[in-house]
Amino acid sequence: MPITDPNERARRAIIRSIANLTELVNITIDDPNDQNPDPLAFQVEPDDLFDLTFSRVGITSDVLIAGFIAGLRRLLPVISARIQELLTDLQPGVQIGLVFNVIRRELARPSDAVAASKKAAAKKGAAKKTAAKKSGKGNG
Repeated sequence: MPITDPNERARRAIIRSIANLTELVNITIDDPNDQNPDPLAFQVEPDDLFDLTFSRVGITSDVLIAGFIAGLRRLLPVISARIQELLTDLQPGVQIGLVFNVIRRELARPSDAVAASKKAAAKKGAAKKTAAKKSGKGNG
């Protein structure tokens, strides 16, 4: 059964995306099909990876950061667009754990909530346009 826990899904996706880009991070125990939800079924060296920055593990350029984001988007297609939005300004000096927090929160959001927030933003934009037209600001 595939892993459904957003924390574990985010952890594994981030580790895999980083490990694909640098020899300083190694997956020591792998669960290639993500069937075992136990965190001990998937381990990495260094074990304090989320306390380190991207630059500390060899991801030191914009090209490598872009590679990390592309890998993460491929591994988590359900939130691919949000990953692109949220990590647009990611820098090598950022702590990996901060990115983990953002991604796990995004994975934990119910898909209904994501759709509802987009719908609410669209309504708000339409309401502003209508108000501007009524007040005469829309008539140049």
